[in-house]
Amino acid sequence: MSSPPANGIRSQIAAYVIDQIRSGAWMPGDRLPSESQFMATLGASRMTVHHALRELTAQGWLVRRKGSGTYVAPAQTYASHYGHRDIRQEVESSDAAYSARVVAQESKAAGEDMARVFGCEAGTPLFHAVVVHCADGRPVELEERYVNPQVLPEFPALDLTQRTLFSCLMLSHPSREGVETIGVMLCNAAEQALLECDGATPAMEIIRCSWTGDAIVTHARLVRIGAMAYLSGDIGRR
Repeated sequence: MSSPPANGIRSQIAAYVIDQIRSGAWMPGDRLPSESQFMATLGASRMTVHHALRELTAQGWLVRRKGSGTYVAPAQTYASHYGHRDIRQEVESSDAAYSARVVAQESKAAGEDMARVFGCEAGTPLFHAVVVHCADGRPVELEERYVNPQVLPEFPALDLTQRTLFSCLMLSHPSREGVETIGVMLCNAAEQALLECDGATPAMEIIRCSWTGDAIVTHARLVRIGAMAYLSGDIGRR
């Protein structure tokens, strides 16, 4: 009887190692048996064992330390990835009619909080908008946004009932980095009035700040209720 192909034995070695890790028999930081022990246990050549362990290292299962051996890799963190979509697109993709009500669209002096965010002096003028986004006439998102006047000088003339600030900023500064926090909250009295909800209605709060290079582009606080109070995306290794 001929011997099985090397790649078949290599797959068996990989499956064996992964099973040991998944079962908890080998924990992160544990040292694996030597290549000689793998050879004796699984009847494989040294070259086949070496290639199998190298492939598992490349896949993130193992770490190899020169002169020390091969170890189970530390547990990896995972991150959720989801796309930032224009609220108008989200509403219309749900077969609802989009509309917006502009509560404020102004130049506003930066308070202490926004001065720290934008890295400017308190009192520096920033563009400020408060917009209620609706689906079939019912409020689904309250947006309060500050914008760096240098990145969107046309802000005062924008018709925010027809174009969202998100879409305008994506056109002017599409490649941005940023940070975001997401939480659950209950609306205060002013928010309840704008969103036409009561104090027991749960809401999702998204606070988002983005920048290009050293310049802050925008800071937004979004409060979502109803059908828009959710996020969906993918999970992957960080």
